Amino acid sequence: MNPLEAFFEEHSAWMEVALEAARRAMARGEVPVGAVLVRPDGRFYVDANAMEASRSALEHAELRVLRRALRSTPNRWLSETTLYVTLEPCPMCAGAILLARIPLVVVATPDPRSGACGTVVSVLGNVAFNHRPVLVWGVREAEARQLLQDFFRRQRAAGTAR
Repeated sequence: MNPLEAFFEEHSAWMEVALEAARRAMARGEVPVGAVLVRPDGRFYVDANAMEASRSALEHAELRVLRRALRSTPNRWLSETTLYVTLEPCPMCAGAILLARIPLVVVATPDPRSGACGTVVSVLGNVAFNHRPVLVWGVREAEARQLLQDFFRRQRAAGTAR
């Protein structure tokens, strides 16, 4: 296997973990977004949206994963980690990614409504900030997009669309 194939195979495997978290969130009635933060030593943290259960707009998958990882970190940086997320981070989550100094963010699918990695605004690519993570796009994109479409189609059919 060449290095590029190995690179994408590893990203695909971790994105599957994030997708599984998103599927579990969907089963609980949450918008199906999952995130995984991976450390170089192999430790990882997985979470998903929990806004409905917590009744808080702040309980996005990315923030939940970052909080968990930071509890086991001696400082405030996550500068040697990779974040996998099934949906492009919003401005709030992108800001948290910047502040935690995550160097690599792997995104499954863009968010045409509130994506902050270049789709609507570019928080993560803004040259005014002292940290700009590398972005890898489209890993397991079709699966992540389909999960979101299925969720919102069901919400509209039930008359409970958000």
